[in-house]
This record gives sequence, C-alpha cells and structure tokens, in this order.
Amino acid sequence: DAHLYLKGADKSTAQEVAIVLREVIDELPELLTKFMKTLIPVSSAGLFYFHPFLILPRIDAQWEYPVGKLQLHEIYIVVRQCVLLLSQRGKDSIASLLEKLPDCSRSARQCLKVLDFLKLGDQASAERLLLDNRSHKLEFDFDSDLANDWFQKTATNEELDDQELAVMLHYCPDTDLKDFGQILEKQLLPSDTELEKLNN
Repeated sequence: DAHLYLKGADKSTAQEVAIVLREVIDELPELLTKFMKTLIPVSSAGLFYFHPFLILPRIDAQWEYPVGKLQLHEIYIVVRQCVLLLSQRGKDSIASLLEKLPDCSRSARQCLKVLDFLKLGDQASAERLLLDNRSHKLEFDFDSDLANDWFQKTATNEELDDQELAVMLHYCPDTDLKDFGQILEKQLLPSDTELEKLNN
C-alpha cells in the first residue's frame, strides 16, 4: 500500500522513505530479537489472546473524532472517548456515543452501557442488561425433506462455491457423506478432459 501513502509526495520524499524502509528491512531480524526479549508471558501457560475491543484503548493518544456513520477503524476512537467520559466525574451519560457503535462492536457497546448505568447509579438497569446479554442459542426448525431436495439440486451445480458447500455440510447432516465427497472431488479435482489437456 506504499503507493497510496506516497501519492502526491515529491520524489525526494519517496526516496527517503524507500531508504528508511530498506534499513528497517535489513535490521528486522535484530529488531525482532530485541523486541522478543522484552516480552513477558501474561500467565504461567504463556498464552495471550488478543481481542481489540476487550483491551483498554490508549487514552493519551490524540485522534480526530469521527463524524457521521462510523467506519470500522473509527470504532476504537469512539470506545476510547466513552472510556474517557466514564472516568470523569459528573453524571454525563455516554448513551449518545454508544448509539454510534455498530453491531460488530456489540460486546464493547454492551459493556460500556453497563458501566454507564453504574456510573449514573442505576444498578437495576445494569443488572437487567447483563442478564439480557447472557449467551443464547438460536434454533432453527429446518425441514429435512426440503434440505435434501435443495442438496440434490445444488449438488448437480457445476459451479458450486465454498459457501454453498459449507452450507450443504452444515444444514444437510442426513445426506450421505459419500455424496458430499463426490461433490468436493468434482469441484476441487480437474476432470479427465482437463487432465488430458494438461498432459498434452
């Protein structure tokens, strides 16, 4: 993506960037070794699981606040702003900010709502929200005959894509796996005529 970042830059700037990039690439093994020595396991198992919305954002960083509908990379800025407002004294609610957070950041949004309720002294609402967000399981009433009919019709399709294959395997468990294997073989392996063409 370097050409995007350097678009409109004069040639001397681009050359300077290229020199710095070459130096970093040349020194990368040493830099990585140095970095690895500074890492400390967070548990006795030495495992660390990263999730961008389960860690606190950097409070000291200065970002331009997004306007309008949030793009994915702007979610972090709004979460940061909410954390900042929650840490301040006063009874200001962050509800208007939380409304901007899209569903892909639902966990962070719900956690921040609970904290907002607690800050405002509304423990009952916080408890209710926590209870409403317990894990749940969706169940489908799926007609087996309909699924098998769809499977048979889809199985004859010469141009199945990966998603259709995954749906077939997930929703048609009654179907003979041998049939599924034949479909995969047809999709993934070249036909005899294609092999002949390759060999000639």
